[in-house]
Amino acid sequence: MIRLPDLVRQLPGFWLLAAAAFLALAVPGGAARAENRFAVGGFDVRVLENPFGLEVRGVGGAEPLLATKPGVPFVVLSRAVERVDSSLGSFRFDQEIQESVALGAVTAAELQDGTLRVTAGSTAGPCQVTVSADGEGILRILAGTPDSRFNRCRFVFRAHPGEEFLGFGEQFNRTLHAGRRVPVWVSEQGIGRRDGGIRFPFTGSTTDSYFPLPYFLSTRGYGVLAETAARAVFDCAVAPRQDQIGIEFWEGQGALRLFDGPSPADVLRRLTSVTGRPRMLPEWGFGVWVACQGGPARLRQFLDRLRAAGAPIDAVWAQDWLGARSKLYGYDVRYHWTADEKLYPSLGNFINELHGRGVRFMGYFNTFLEPGFPEFEEAARRGFLVRKQDGTPYVQLISTFRCGLLDISNPAAREFMAGYIRKAIALGMDGWMADFGEWLPWDGRIAAPEGAPLFHNRYPVEWARLNREVFQAARPDGDFVVFNRSGHIGSTPVSDIVWGGDQNTSWSADDGLPSATLAGLNLGLSGVPFYHFDAGGFTSLVSLPRGDELLMRWVESGALSPLLRTHEGYWRQLNRQLDSNPRVLGHFAAMAKLHRQLQPRIVEAAREAVSSGMPLMRHLYLSYPKDPATLKVTDQYLLGPSVMCAPVFARGARKRAVYFPAGSSWRHWWSGKLYQGPGTHQVEAPLGQPPLFERVDSSQ
Repeated sequence: MIRLPDLVRQLPGFWLLAAAAFLALAVPGGAARAENRFAVGGFDVRVLENPFGLEVRGVGGAEPLLATKPGVPFVVLSRAVERVDSSLGSFRFDQEIQESVALGAVTAAELQDGTLRVTAGSTAGPCQVTVSADGEGILRILAGTPDSRFNRCRFVFRAHPGEEFLGFGEQFNRTLHAGRRVPVWVSEQGIGRRDGGIRFPFTGSTTDSYFPLPYFLSTRGYGVLAETAARAVFDCAVAPRQDQIGIEFWEGQGALRLFDGPSPADVLRRLTSVTGRPRMLPEWGFGVWVACQGGPARLRQFLDRLRAAGAPIDAVWAQDWLGARSKLYGYDVRYHWTADEKLYPSLGNFINELHGRGVRFMGYFNTFLEPGFPEFEEAARRGFLVRKQDGTPYVQLISTFRCGLLDISNPAAREFMAGYIRKAIALGMDGWMADFGEWLPWDGRIAAPEGAPLFHNRYPVEWARLNREVFQAARPDGDFVVFNRSGHIGSTPVSDIVWGGDQNTSWSADDGLPSATLAGLNLGLSGVPFYHFDAGGFTSLVSLPRGDELLMRWVESGALSPLLRTHEGYWRQLNRQLDSNPRVLGHFAAMAKLHRQLQPRIVEAAREAVSSGMPLMRHLYLSYPKDPATLKVTDQYLLGPSVMCAPVFARGARKRAVYFPAGSSWRHWWSGKLYQGPGTHQVEAPLGQPPLFERVDSSQ
């Protein structure tokens, strides 16, 4: 390794020039080295010397994919003190930066065994940055310092005029994030969502998410993943620094993975080669599931009515298998992880009966343990619960009752929970909702040595992993499905299918019917390909119980998704249900049949997702990146490669505008009429005929 500063400080005048010429010749690739340019994998990496910065080009790229702004430090390390408030699974953060150190002049740069190692000076001493190839079209940049007093690491690089940023996992309210700050921290999404103004304690912000991901896809043909389980904050060309992208890690080092394109599909393929792809589900996992509660007699009656109407049914989901409590404002399950013999006597026999009718049985689990039940008492006694700083169980208010939280970082606690899961499988259950995963408190004490702040985002990953491991051991053939709502980096390989969480029973864009589809499109853009939602919505705290039209439109949207699964909703007694009247029942049967028609295409698209990471619900931009109009289309999507869906999200609407991308022709599913892109057309959309189109050319 040649250290220029150490050498040249000793050489005046003529000898300085001579030494520089000699070094340019002596170092292999001398001219390139004199410009501090290095070939790292398939990337051309230029090191900027003072302050330290990088300029990265892809193979044959004329313009840099990633470049620091001249004079602006690429990496800043800080020491901060934070304040974290939490309530009902939502978190609010504030911090005070007490010290910051920017990486300054480069003192050494060496390419060895394919890895570029750069040393840059700072007022805290030398700091190390490594740049290495991590597969075709993937570059990893790691920066940090051994100085443990720093607990923040921030990268800053250039944003370009007109550049947009998509992704960030499950975002419910927008796809384009230029001009916005996006924090990434697993949390409840809230009941109703807004930024600023009057907010209730349970109201979420527009970036709160069960399944956020520290990743964005740029319209300039690259993607960036912040490789961390810590809280991360992205500033995407936020005023007054519209020419900058900032990524802050809430830990003392930071690692970025840069994914080259050129197409969005190429970026996604490379991203998922790192973050992982899902297993292939059994075909019934993409079928028709219906929710029903109340015990075997009610479930039999409900299934008989649906089948008499001609509805194909693959599974029934009974989340009250463990018992229920009726409250003034709803019907809720007990967090008691054994079958309720009063509500479901001889549950195993009933499940066998359902299997004989060709219907799977789905249940419910989460990681809360409720005082008063034996599970809580044993877990508290054996140290299996998340604790307060004083060592006592950290008991949190869930809604109207309190619960402790399983310390899933404790191997013995995992085995404790696995015992209850095995008993449910032994009853014959075919899967369940693995709920929650967002509530690990910042100040909780856990077994993991990194502590709660760095384990919090891993909690839902480990919850999904626990379910997968236990079920896979019991059923090696993979004939089961577990669906979860929360996640982070690493979730996709251990999660079967994500659902969108608890939307309101409303038409509202902030937290109602439209938001459920948008969340799935953003997850798909972020490398999470299997997604669905509660058809019918769930929460009615700030909205009215659902009526006929809302339920019917939500069922239509579900029929045009990877999995049609209904929910009775929290106000079960007041919500319209599938068998409430002949009109709703007949409509559901028709939509279940439509989903069954689409199912072979969905299954084929799922196989593609397993091999490439392409989602089942595809934002139009993924397939039509050369058509700029597709960027702003957020209420329609492709279901697989050749079916386009445009669900109706407006009350009373009987037609809607549909955009047809450039370069393709589309046949209307119901009338056979042909539409040619690009262009927007008004399409009829009566109840029972949601706008649906099949591509009739092979341009994509």
